[in-house]
Amino acid sequence: MTYYDGPEEDETSIRNLADSLYRRVEWDWMLNDSMRLSMGWHPEKGFYRQ
Repeated sequence: MTYYDGPEEDETSIRNLADSLYRRVEWDWMLNDSMRLSMGWHPEKGFYRQ
């Protein structure tokens, strides 16, 4: 199922915002030592242990 896939202006706006946020994330930076996406990071401790 797909959400916000309609042609209406409000749905187009939601899609554009979601895409903008997704593209701003530095995904490769969030990879841990196992090359998996970490669930979080803390300035004093680094990546969360899984």
